[in-house]
Parts: sequence; structure tokens; C-alpha cells
Amino acid sequence: MRPILTLLALLAAAPFLCAGEIYVSPGGDDAATGTAEAPVATLEKAAALLPKGGTAILQPGIYRERATLTGEADAPPLRLRAAGEGVIFDGGERLAGWEPVGKNLYATPLPASVQETRANLHLWDRKRLLRLTRLADEAAVRAISGSFVLRADGTLLVHLAEGEKPEGLTCNRASKGIVIQRPRVTLEGISLRNYLFDGYSAAVAIGPVQEIGILSCQFDNVRDAVSISPGASQIEIRDCDIRFAGTAINNRGNDITLTDNVFEAASGAFAMRELLPVIHCAIRIYHPAHGFTVSGNVTKGYQYGLRIKTDVSPSEGDARVIIEHNTFADGVSLTPEVITLFRPEHRFSANILAVGAEEGALVRTLREHGATVETNYLYPADTDAPASMEPPGGRNESGAHPFPRFAEGDLEPTVELPKDAEGKPAGAARTRIAWANAAAPAKEETAPLPSLRAPKREGEAPLTLHVRPGASAEAADGSTEHPYPYLQAALDHALPGDTVLLAPGIYPHPATLTRSGKEGAPITIRGAGATATILEGARQSADLLTLRDVEHVVVKGIQFRWFREAGLRLESTAFVRVSECTFLNGGLDIRGETPTGYGIFGSRSRGLTITGCLLARNRVGIKLVKCPGVVIEQNTGFRNLNTALELVQSSKGSTLRRNSFGYSSHAAIYLWEPQPAAFRSLRCDENNYAMRLYHYLIHSGGKPPDPDVVLEVPARYGSVAGGKAIIDILDTSDATAPRTRYGRFEEWQKASGKDQHSTYADPQYADPVRGDFRLLPGSPNLLPDGTFVGAFGPLPER
Repeated sequence: MRPILTLLALLAAAPFLCAGEIYVSPGGDDAATGTAEAPVATLEKAAALLPKGGTAILQPGIYRERATLTGEADAPPLRLRAAGEGVIFDGGERLAGWEPVGKNLYATPLPASVQETRANLHLWDRKRLLRLTRLADEAAVRAISGSFVLRADGTLLVHLAEGEKPEGLTCNRASKGIVIQRPRVTLEGISLRNYLFDGYSAAVAIGPVQEIGILSCQFDNVRDAVSISPGASQIEIRDCDIRFAGTAINNRGNDITLTDNVFEAASGAFAMRELLPVIHCAIRIYHPAHGFTVSGNVTKGYQYGLRIKTDVSPSEGDARVIIEHNTFADGVSLTPEVITLFRPEHRFSANILAVGAEEGALVRTLREHGATVETNYLYPADTDAPASMEPPGGRNESGAHPFPRFAEGDLEPTVELPKDAEGKPAGAARTRIAWANAAAPAKEETAPLPSLRAPKREGEAPLTLHVRPGASAEAADGSTEHPYPYLQAALDHALPGDTVLLAPGIYPHPATLTRSGKEGAPITIRGAGATATILEGARQSADLLTLRDVEHVVVKGIQFRWFREAGLRLESTAFVRVSECTFLNGGLDIRGETPTGYGIFGSRSRGLTITGCLLARNRVGIKLVKCPGVVIEQNTGFRNLNTALELVQSSKGSTLRRNSFGYSSHAAIYLWEPQPAAFRSLRCDENNYAMRLYHYLIHSGGKPPDPDVVLEVPARYGSVAGGKAIIDILDTSDATAPRTRYGRFEEWQKASGKDQHSTYADPQYADPVRGDFRLLPGSPNLLPDGTFVGAFGPLPER
């Protein structure tokens, strides 16, 4: 009987298979026929009922499916059209069941529907434009408002500001809304929101297919609005409004047209603070993309309205580059390599853009390289600076800001703009941002910490100044009985020979030391260990500890975490020693975050020693600029974005020894040293540079890594991205020159003469996702003499 029933079902459905229209509704039923009166429930079912192509008409409502549309290369056109306003694909879920568990603290179980996203969780209140910061543990959340953590028992704990309630909090449930894996698909009039997940999420993800249109759609609160993969081509995105995206259009495809769209990024408490500038773009065009038109778009609030990093002059295929009549009310970035590839047929014309040093140089440099650059209007971000017009006939100076109602989202210019050959003024035709961001609350200004009373001293004997978070400030003098409640109070009074002793706990206030120790009597800032004493940035503080114009300082036994720029900043210091510290700028068990900041950033600091430190999940573990004579010994770097170590003009007399630096996303170390003699004096040996490499031939200019040198990464290491090289070298004063990237360790040893006793092998960490970087038996980091490479020794035998 089953074959007969199946045949009857097909016959019953036959009139609709050829009809060309199928109706979809969130309240529909996939067993229905797809009429307006009996709609199906999902896009996937609608597509299946249109094998000869046609239109899926979406009725208003909230769609919570992840729709994946597949088909062969000859699949017929498929149109997905909203039947009116209110067709919304939503990847978020409202949280309920909150219970108070302390002052301004609330908890609720994580819904079962969100369990799959627990490692990539985001929380926000869309109505109040508030985005909570995920912190490392419960102790940090209890100390800092506007934060949350997912506890081990599966409950969410949030800390809100005084008077706020958690009723409006929402979390992400899905990473993608509509995935297009078939050609000739058009989306029209659809809204997509709340797809915050990880670096691979997107409200609309387009695979390697052709002829895709996204027309008159809205995107709100998404990591990527539209992600276009390599191999995609003939993509048009037109008349869309995109608000609060990390990257609005993330394009790596070919033959792309972006026309008359509006892009607005979030500010204030709803901004996505963890994004790198190169990612926070309205339009991001990256390798291997080629052939694109960007016309009539408006961008506001991004780090870059447009960023291009791809070969714009391929020998084969579409080499079209047209950038015209856009209003970029934020930065524009073209990498130096890209600028040199522009040709006369490439157009950068009739745009309005804010001028920083980069943008001003961009326009001049494009013209110098022969591109067609005409009738752009450049204005300063600083309204006190002169604006400039660049009509074909010359340059006029004016002090007027073109957008007096910029803050309200009104980009209607009030100045005379240059006109192109057709008499059309520079900039986009759309001048009003539909969803003005003026309502976003500004970040509350934190009152400066008061200086507390000086400690009691007897003569010149050095003191131990005690600090304990939560201590009373009323009688605080740094004594055991009356410790200071925050680090800055102790640094205000520390003298040569003193020790600032930090008790276990969370320290949420950044601090600066400007007083020196002496040789033999340093100022020591010591914690109770890097798992107990924690300087917490909560993604809000730029730098956690700054040492400025000081000498002879010791920093020991402290964890620096979740800062925006640097955990430890060294400016014009000498003879500073940093030991047994951890610099951790993201969760080792959290996927999808883009690591930001520098664990240690040093400039013009000599005689620096860094030993026994862990540097993980930073943009760069250690970056030193003009810091000769540095000793970097027995440290561990793991899963940093760019590199574990960058030395910029800091090789002279420096030593890199017994470090375990690896598993970064660019290289293990990066050296920029224009002086050959300084580079030759760098001592570098007994290190381990374990990396997971990937084919980076297009940028490296050399051979891809051999399969036998591509390390397998154990699952216990978590999500380890592929790197571009083991060692990255720039040996010229020209910052735009191509780097020399070594994808084979033996080539680096032969070319440099360094690292003759170093290794390129899995260090066999015990359990790094849980913070255990001790070495398993048999690790190549365990040396025959009983010593070890890296910051941590062997795992004790049981």
C-alpha cells in the first residue's frame, strides 16, 4: 500500500508543483499544500515544492528556522518574497524565569534550545540598547555590573546596574538565518535579526553559487549581515538597511554589486567591543574577491566604511573596481598592496568620506597609481579642522562640517559638493539613516579613584603595602590591618624597595606607576599567584597596569585579563622584570571570539625581562617597539590571533630562549628589524614553534607547507585556527614591503642560523582549554637535563 499512498500524495500535490507560488507561514504545516489558506511552515519545504522554480511568499510572523537552500548548478530561479512588513527571521530567544540571587544579581537556567550555543553565548537587551559583557567567572561578574557568566551548573548569572531588571534580556540561539547553497535565489523584503554567534555566523550566508539577489531587506543586531564565500559570483545587494552589525557585508566572492544600502553600527553600551578594527567594517572585501561595484551606499559608525584586502587586478576574470557616490561617514582602508594594483579603469569617484591621515593619503596615492579619482569630497572628523573639496578644477577650502545633524542620523549635506560629469553631486542619494542611533546610551563616566592616606614609615626601611579588594577606604594605609582597597592607592605611595602585595581577588580598576625603584631596591608589585590575583578589564578598561618613565620594577604572580588594549603597558621604562604572570584576553573554552589587545605592550623600554608567563587569546602576546636588550625566556604562548611575540626594532642584544610559542593564527613570532647588524645580534634558541599551518600561497609568495609538517592539533586544544607561517620577518624600513614568511622550520634555521636547537612539534600540553599547560610525559618540551621549554613543567606522574 505504501507505493500507492505515495503516488496519491504526489498527484494531490501536483497542481502546486507547477503553480510557481508557495505560501509560507510560521504557523503553517509542512504537510500542507502551500496555498495562501494552507501555507507550509519552512522555506526548505517551500523550495522543495518548487522544483521548476517560482516564488515562495512569506506571510508575516517570526521565523525561527535555519533555512538551508540547496540545488544543482542548473537549478531554476527561486524568489523568496515577503508578503508585507513583519516577516522576521530571528536567531534570538527571550530569557525568562529570572530569580534574584544577590544585590543586582539574577540567575536563570539556560534554555534547552540554547544549549548548542553555550560556548558562544551573547546576552543583550535590545530595547535599552544594552549588551552585557561575558566575563571569565562568577567572581568577576559579582564584582562588575553589566556582565554575565554561564556557570558550571548550566545557569546564567547576570549583574545589572542599580534599578535594572532582566526581563528584556535575550540570548542568541542560532548562528545563521538563511544559507544559500543553490544558484539564482532572490530574497526580497525580509528582516533578519539577532544572529550573534561567532566569527562564522551570518544572517544570510551565501555559498559558492551564482546569481543571488538580496533586495530591500533589513538586518538588525548581527555579527555578519551577509557573508559571501569564495567562488560565489554575480551577487547583488540593493536597497537594504543594516543596523548594528559587526561586519555588514563580508565578501570573498566575485562580481559583487552593492547599491543604495545604508549601514549603521552601534555605539554606546550596545557596541560590539570585542571586534578588531579590521573586522568592524560596513563593507569588507577580502581575498580572493575580485570584480565589484560599491555605489550609492551610506555608512556610519564603523571603524571602516569600506576595507579592501584582495588582488584587484587578476589576470583572468572580472577586474572591475567601481567605488562611487558613497557617503562614508567613517574610515576607508585599502591595504598598501591593494593600492598599488589600481589602474586607470578603476574608479574611486564622487564619494564623501571622513578624512584621517589614512584617507587623505588614500586619495592621493590612488591618483598617483593611475586610478580614476575625481570629485571626492573629504571632510575632517574634527570639526575644527579645515574641510576640503576636490572638484576636477581644483581645491576649495571650507571650515563647514557637511552633516550638522550627524548625531541624529541625518546625512543631508549643507555644503556645496563637487559634481561628476553628469552633474550629480558627490555622495549617496539616500541621506537619512532610517534607524537613528541617537538613543544608544552613552557609557557612564567613572569617577577617578581618590588618593588614600600614606602608610606609616619608620625611617627609610622598605614596606609591604597590602591591597585587598573590598577593603574599607576610610582608614586604609596599606598596613595588614587596614589594606588599600585598590592597586592605585598603593602605587601612589610606593617607594624604592617597597613591595605592593595584592591579596587574592578581582581588581577591576586600572592603575599606573610613575615612580621608580632603584638598583637593588626595586618596587615590586606581587600577587598571590596568576590564578588568584586578577586584574580584570571586563572589556571596558583599555590598559590594566601602566608603567611609565620608571626603572627597576618587578611585576610577579598576577593575571591580566579581558582588557581592550594592553594588559601591561610599558612606556619608556628600564630594567623591568615580569615573571609568573598570565595574560588572558578571552576564554580558552569560548569559541568564536576574536582575540584583541596585547598581553604586554612595550615601547622604548630597555633591559626588560619576561619569564615564566602565559600569553593566551590576545591579538599579540608580547609586542615590543624599540626595546633593545630584552630577555624573553621560558614563556608559553597559545592561540593568540597574530603572534605570540612581535619584536619591532627590538632585536639588538635580545634573547629569546626556551619559549613555547605556537598555535597563533598568523605566525609564532614576527620580527621587524631594518638593521641587519641588530638582527644578527639576536640570540634565539631552544624554543618550540608548533603551528597548524594552512595554504597561504597567494600571500606568502612561496610554497605551501608540506603535508608532513602540518601538525595535527589534539581535540583537547579547542578551536585552533591555521597560521600563515612559522616565522614572519620584515627586514626593511618600508612597513608596506612584503614580509618573508617561513612555512618550513628548516628553511628558517638555514636562512637565519638561529634556533638550531629549537623544535617544531606539538608540545603536548595537558589540557589547555581548562588552563592546564603542564606537559604530558614524552613532551618535546621536556629536556634531557630535567629542565623544560615554556612556562610550565611536567604533569606530575600519578
